Amino acid sequence: NTHAQQQPTLLNAVTAYDGPELVSVTQASILCLDSAGANLSCTGCQRPLRYNIIYTHGSGITEVTYDAVLRTIPVDTAVLQKFQLSYNFSGSASADLFARSGNPGYLTGQPLLAGVANSTSRTVGPVSGPDRWRLNLPPVDANGACNDAAVGSSVGQAVLFGENIRASCRRTLSWNATRNQLISSCSSVNSAIQRSLIGLGFGGNISLAAFGNASAANSSDWLTVSVDPTSCVQPSPGQAATACTNMILGGRLELLMARAGSLSNAQSKLVAARLSCDCAAGSCTAVSDASTINFLTSYTVSFIDVTGESLEGAKQRPVYLLRLPTDFFYPLYTSRGGRVAGGSISMPLLCLLLLLLLVPRSPRSVL
Repeated sequence: NTHAQQQPTLLNAVTAYDGPELVSVTQASILCLDSAGANLSCTGCQRPLRYNIIYTHGSGITEVTYDAVLRTIPVDTAVLQKFQLSYNFSGSASADLFARSGNPGYLTGQPLLAGVANSTSRTVGPVSGPDRWRLNLPPVDANGACNDAAVGSSVGQAVLFGENIRASCRRTLSWNATRNQLISSCSSVNSAIQRSLIGLGFGGNISLAAFGNASAANSSDWLTVSVDPTSCVQPSPGQAATACTNMILGGRLELLMARAGSLSNAQSKLVAARLSCDCAAGSCTAVSDASTINFLTSYTVSFIDVTGESLEGAKQRPVYLLRLPTDFFYPLYTSRGGRVAGGSISMPLLCLLLLLLLVPRSPRSVL
């Protein structure tokens, strides 16, 4: 009746009950062999014992089996026992695996986990690109130009938890005397900038892991990036006499983080994520008489610590309760009627006992 924990819960605490989080260890085979390899009844000694653990990247441990070999061993023969443990991944491809960034809380400097939420199955899948399950800035070529052609197939600089980052790349806008061509240039550049922001949540389908060990099988472990409608949702770009209007020239991703749990072992987590766009309205790019002009598209990711002030929970000072035993005055009572004994000795004796109880003793001095 042995069970294995599927995944470590908060602070690696193992669930102490037979619930859905536990996987039963089932018997695969028990072989009973003598020295010649013939089958015998299982009355002998266990020799090799092999455990086989099956796991996936989303559900953790899904199955545990063991193989045992029993032999009939004489009493006066030494026995060498061998134990073996093996882990086997069960999945379509090794690409489904992704490294965690903490357990459970994020570790500073580890990659920020990102995925695409599936509202139907309530699960999270990997983002497009070779560096799956991680949040990255848009790619840039060797000359510092924005590599729009590689968006979705290549990755830029990785976003690390707790580390602010700002990156920029160069774009070129063409100008000529034909009005329709000028509008087309502004529209194409604006569309390219919007596509580059999809990896940061512009499309509304990017989710970020709240903890460093979030499960892809549970969408409640992930946060959806909210998009600022005021700055990111604008009319189609147009042109003025010397400029493009209603252009998006970059994005700012603000991540709220906090530390939760006990003071001795606080865990870092994400609380919320918000994407806003830079320079989305008005004349954002002034041009001269040149046929082309270069401008920068900037991407900023900032972490904001919103951890509340910890409150000290000091215990109340203990209260001293002085209680005398019920038979404390027993020597002062007579055998008749249970009254206090009279005479000149009773009251002085009572006062002496009270003084001995109330007067503190001074420490002895040693010469």
